[in-house]
Amino acid sequence: MCSSGVFCLRGKKCVLRLMVVAIAYFVLLVTSSFAASAKLSWNRNQEPDIAGYQIFWGIKPQQYSNRITISDTSHEPIKRSYTINGLKKGATYYFALKAIDLSGKTSPFSPEIAYYVQPNLSVASLGFDIFNNTIPNGDIENGDSSVSSWSFVDWSSRNRLTNEVPGEWSNSEAHSGTHSLHIHNEHGTMAAWHSEWIVFSYPYPKVLSIGGWSKASNVYEGSWLYGLVGLVFFEDDSYSWFFSSQLQYDRGSHGWQFKSVIKKWDKGVKRIILYATLYGGTGSVWFDDIYIVPSPSNMIVNGDFEVALKSGDPLNWRSYDAPVNGAPVNENLGELVDDENHSGAFSVFLNNQTGSRAGWRGEEVVFDPPYPKILTFTGWSKALAVDPDVRFYGLDFRVVLEDGTVRWYGPRELRFSTETHDWEQKRVTKRWDKGVRSVRPYCLFYQGTGMVWFDDISIKAEWN
Repeated sequence: MCSSGVFCLRGKKCVLRLMVVAIAYFVLLVTSSFAASAKLSWNRNQEPDIAGYQIFWGIKPQQYSNRITISDTSHEPIKRSYTINGLKKGATYYFALKAIDLSGKTSPFSPEIAYYVQPNLSVASLGFDIFNNTIPNGDIENGDSSVSSWSFVDWSSRNRLTNEVPGEWSNSEAHSGTHSLHIHNEHGTMAAWHSEWIVFSYPYPKVLSIGGWSKASNVYEGSWLYGLVGLVFFEDDSYSWFFSSQLQYDRGSHGWQFKSVIKKWDKGVKRIILYATLYGGTGSVWFDDIYIVPSPSNMIVNGDFEVALKSGDPLNWRSYDAPVNGAPVNENLGELVDDENHSGAFSVFLNNQTGSRAGWRGEEVVFDPPYPKILTFTGWSKALAVDPDVRFYGLDFRVVLEDGTVRWYGPRELRFSTETHDWEQKRVTKRWDKGVRSVRPYCLFYQGTGMVWFDDISIKAEWN
């Protein structure tokens, strides 16, 4: 190495240097159902005797089974790029460069860059299938001339026109699949769709997770009820209506919106019937993908990433990327993948090659009083070439206590190992000084480079 700090060929003056920026970024270009391409970009060396570059790649770190030489004697523009075709989906490739001078001598290797080629998700595996959902036809897809397992009621039908039918099985709107339940209420009647009775066996559950999705058009702001309501019969044969503000959707007009709540009763639930209603208000609403899960082992809806939308995104999760400390965002960051998983068929993936603030964010887990005070957090992750000095690689949770206080909880016990490792579990139990109103899960990987997968993110609540 010369005194100027650049690498040189032995026996030569400081003419040929190791490229400062060897591979600045990647772009994945799908060329067929079985192959993909990676676009490599770097800044050209400015020495006068540069003749070209050698590009090396393979499926093992620092073991390159492929090489191509490209001629490049021009000095403008500075930015250079080359596309490698015929890459296999679902594989990780490692790339490096060497510069060549006019005498045929080469520089040392540039820093190695790893790139994971995303596979195609199987369309057959996509759809709404919440584990242990007890509502028959909760995805609203089954039926012949009418929807099965659901019935429409209008308790004040005398107030509407005789030819007006405010409830229909719609095939024009859907959160997933092709159908939804539609209510078009022009007169503010008490209109609703209701499920079949859901009957539980002994020992009867005391905790139910309830939720679903709805879309709205011009719903009157003063509508009394627009949401999900339950009629609950208990083990002692008493009953009560279950109303929760957490199961009420926004009025006005909006796209598909998710609402959910976890409720604990002081006695077992023998049976329940659920109503999707627009009651005492006008407008059009659609309901889809409705569920009731008794005694949930995981409070996070789709914490195992097994429910995927048509878009190929995981239900109730989204990836995000933000620049931090000058590090730009990644062009290809987060995906739902089906070639790596801890369990089931899917996991979520992050490819952070810039050191930006990257992550996956889940929907809030919302509790109805009484609020739990003990939470157990669990998750799994796998890593490839993760920077040992990464700022944060692990699980973080935004916790809202019953008094409205917000606390972030991402202790060392929820941080994963760096560098390269197989699936690793992290788990911790936390007792809070106040009841917990809601929790939002985050899978974070920022201020460090590498590739990581997350799976089976879980929150378990205790009320004692």
